Amino acid sequence: MAKDFPIPPFLSRAFGDAVLRFRPDDRWNPEAPDEKMIDVNGTLCSISEVCKLVRGYSDRLSDNAIYGALYNQMMNNDLKEKLSCDGTYGNAADCMLEMIELRAAEYLQRRGLSPVRR
Repeated sequence: MAKDFPIPPFLSRAFGDAVLRFRPDDRWNPEAPDEKMIDVNGTLCSISEVCKLVRGYSDRLSDNAIYGALYNQMMNNDLKEKLSCDGTYGNAADCMLEMIELRAAEYLQRRGLSPVRR
């Protein structure tokens, strides 16, 4: 559900930090996703938690560098198209959560494990 007010600057910064810390060449591990904690106005949150806080904000991403970093991390063309069509914080957060799920599934597949269904 869209929020009726603009995204707070501290949350915009936290989302930017989350995007920059979730890198394809990184050692991010879905078995320990909270290793990369983001400061959200004095509270430490995981990358996924930051994305969930940003969901629903309909403001366009205010930083082209963050948009570009997120877009360049996407290996899935459907996600790239989804982000291109709607460059809002809420949609970007949804895309990032999908990337996390895809990366977790790939990680488990490489190890011969089945993903856990939620």
